[in-house]
Amino acid sequence: MNNRITQFTDKYKKSGFMGQILLKKFFAKIQSILPNEISSVAEIGCGAGYSTKELVNFFDSGVSFFASDVDPELVKLAREKTSNVEFGTESIYQLEHDNSSFDLVFCLEVLEHLESPDEALAELERITKKYVVVSVPNEPLWRMLNMARFTYLKDFGNTPGHLNHWSKKKMVDFVSRKFDVIKATSSLPWIIILAKKK
Repeated sequence: MNNRITQFTDKYKKSGFMGQILLKKFFAKIQSILPNEISSVAEIGCGAGYSTKELVNFFDSGVSFFASDVDPELVKLAREKTSNVEFGTESIYQLEHDNSSFDLVFCLEVLEHLESPDEALAELERITKKYVVVSVPNEPLWRMLNMARFTYLKDFGNTPGHLNHWSKKKMVDFVSRKFDVIKATSSLPWIIILAKKK
């Protein structure tokens, strides 16, 4: 498995007992803020499908669910984990969907990796009909926790590939450029935002 694949799977496969508890709480928090009356869902940046496998269980079987990633190897792994999901390979900067295609769009643990998060946010706004749920590491807490476990010390706790760093306030301000923020919450060590299209 190449380094890029490992980068997006280790959090789920090698996080240890405490990491698994944090992930369970993370998805529980997401489920707790989801709006009602959703008939179509997309997850942009699904990685190897670990998040997709959790998210799809939050909706009735009649809800259509699409998931995509830019890396075809990750999409292949995702397909192996989950049924009743349509998968695709696409760039978050050029999503292959019409305007207002989905009631709800997820983008979890993606924006921190992007060189142009503003462009990505604009695409999320374009394809959603109603809502978006985004999550990013809660900074500087994320780096502090990495340092506390003696990880990425030479990079002052910054996880490789993290190009952007947001506190909750900064993330609310960022998402507010395109959406009305309904709920901004935390699940250690992540920020989770539910927002509605303006």
